[in-house]
Amino acid sequence: MKSLNSIAEQNLIRLGKYIKDARIENNMSLRSLAVLSNINYRTIHKIERAEIININPNNLVRLSSILKLDLVRMLTLAGYFELVFRLRYGDK
Repeated sequence: MKSLNSIAEQNLIRLGKYIKDARIENNMSLRSLAVLSNINYRTIHKIERAEIININPNNLVRLSSILKLDLVRMLTLAGYFELVFRLRYGDK
């Protein structure tokens, strides 16, 4: 059985690949995505390489909007399960 850290690391790698693949598919450079999203290009690069453990969820919202990606998937891969639950089911 894989440890939670290992699963979290794999999810961050999946998230980075998801974002990078979408950026490349949209013929977008890191710098152009940085300008459009108002996120430093180094931060985007680190997200793509899974070098950031605690990704700001606001950055994921911006990236998902620009790249037309599934925000729930991105938040889940980034480890924001509680936030995803609240988005889906509210504070009932």
